[in-house]
Amino acid sequence: LRSYALNAGFVRRRYGTDRDSYGPFAASAYYRRGLSPFLTVEGSSEMTPGMVNAGSRADFTIGNVALSTVELRRSQNASGAGGFLLNAAIESIGNGVSARAGVSVPTSDYADVASHLGDSPPRSQVFANVAFDLAQNAPLQLSYVRLGPASSPRNTREAVRNELLTANFFYSPSSRINISLNGGMRNAETRSFFVSGGVTLRFGSRHAVNFGAGHNDRQTTTALGYQFNDHANSGLRAQASLGTLGSTPRFNASAVHEGRWTTLNGGLVIAEGQIAGQISATGTLIATGGTVYARGASENGYALVRAGNVAGVPVKLENRLVGKTDRRGHLLVPNLRPMVPQHIDIDGARLPADAIVLTSRHVVTVPQRAIGLVDIDAIYFRPVAIKLVDTRGAALDAGLPVVAQPSGRETLVGFDGMLEFNTASSDRRLIVGTSEGRCEVLVPK
Repeated sequence: LRSYALNAGFVRRRYGTDRDSYGPFAASAYYRRGLSPFLTVEGSSEMTPGMVNAGSRADFTIGNVALSTVELRRSQNASGAGGFLLNAAIESIGNGVSARAGVSVPTSDYADVASHLGDSPPRSQVFANVAFDLAQNAPLQLSYVRLGPASSPRNTREAVRNELLTANFFYSPSSRINISLNGGMRNAETRSFFVSGGVTLRFGSRHAVNFGAGHNDRQTTTALGYQFNDHANSGLRAQASLGTLGSTPRFNASAVHEGRWTTLNGGLVIAEGQIAGQISATGTLIATGGTVYARGASENGYALVRAGNVAGVPVKLENRLVGKTDRRGHLLVPNLRPMVPQHIDIDGARLPADAIVLTSRHVVTVPQRAIGLVDIDAIYFRPVAIKLVDTRGAALDAGLPVVAQPSGRETLVGFDGMLEFNTASSDRRLIVGTSEGRCEVLVPK
């Protein structure tokens, strides 16, 4: 197995600020190949004017117990100066215990595209975490991360070593109760400790209440919250929280409604005697299939389902009913996961009484914010039995081929010259017989 990619464009700088702009040209490429079930190798590079960075990597298993990664990279700028970066990691996932550890060591002159264009240079890093189950539904995770000082620090935080040690415990005695405890230590310019905990209670599939509290060296926080989630049915999600930040009480609430035409979003915050609120509506206009659709904003993909000209055809996405076709036989299906094959088919039990579907199951893969086309062979079917006879009034032989025009649909003459004809179609001519001998039958409206 192998994969590869080549990307090129202009670097977007300060995204989301009033100084947002495009910067220099940059390109990157990689090639990855599996040599065996136990070894995969990769080569990659990136460049921008004045700097090139390239490296190789190997992922390999150790005795079917752990996965290890080793990577070595080299960078060089226009003046000939450059440096190296070594990455190494090992990971093992077991039924009761999992662990991961790694190290990243750059030399002082090492750079990538981001740091060459002004971002912080890569820093040395050591990390390790281990997770194990204290009991059923009671995992405990311990983590440690250390960042070394930057070779060219831009502020005092980057000039010192940063360490973070955390412990996280989660316990779920039932599907309705979750308990969490978290604590740790930070060590940078100063050393600080923190601890927090919370309890969540669920009432049915839509309602939940939670209480949490936390403390660090400077202040204590508390919060009592409520969540409502009926997104699957009505598209509505809402939450409200009342708590304290130090000695200051604070209330906030928000709600999101994802409707067919638009997404409504509102929020309210009350703190220190001040009130702030906002409400917004976002949507998307989509022109496809000769129709303009108004839909809520989405970063996912869409599929335009065309079921002939049959209205009311029930369409399912991954076995979930998502709507019915309109009077033109069209339905725009939203929220397809980008670049993931997904099944679109028909709910046969809910078809209109005068409709049939000849092919119903399709697989579609759609890029982000793109539209895929799914044609379903559906027709209106209102049959009547007609008898085909020759000029002498004798019934035509059973088994003769029949082609309906202009649709081109094929069938056969039945016993006693009987034929089932679809009066809902646009067909008005029947070509009966073979090339050796055929006749044409005109069917009145």
